[in-house]
Amino acid sequence: MSADAAPLPRHPVERVHPRRSALGGDVTIAVESRYNFKADGRYGRGGSVGALNSGASTGVGTAIGRRRAPEGGQYRLDRHTLTLTGADGRSRRLFFAYSSQKELPEVDRDMIFVGGSVFSSDD
Repeated sequence: MSADAAPLPRHPVERVHPRRSALGGDVTIAVESRYNFKADGRYGRGGSVGALNSGASTGVGTAIGRRRAPEGGQYRLDRHTLTLTGADGRSRRLFFAYSSQKELPEVDRDMIFVGGSVFSSDD
């Protein structure tokens, strides 16, 4: 880590940044994945997935759902590299960036990019 490495700035931490997607029709599938970054350098990650078949074409509706096993540990941010270290000591490095808004770009801390995914604040 460089001397610039530091926890995420105080503004976005202690927020949950979820990512939600859904696909509808006779069959609906919904997925949620979220990160929760804390000011003290800890993070949590969780999520869920669910599917619903309306039964419109078969006459029998079904629904299933499952929660992702929670994970957590410590995080460090060094420019655009987010390093997550799990409770088991294993680390993984992911791309990280904040979104921007307006014509003269200003950082939008309510939306973040982690790896290849976009997450936005619940606020």
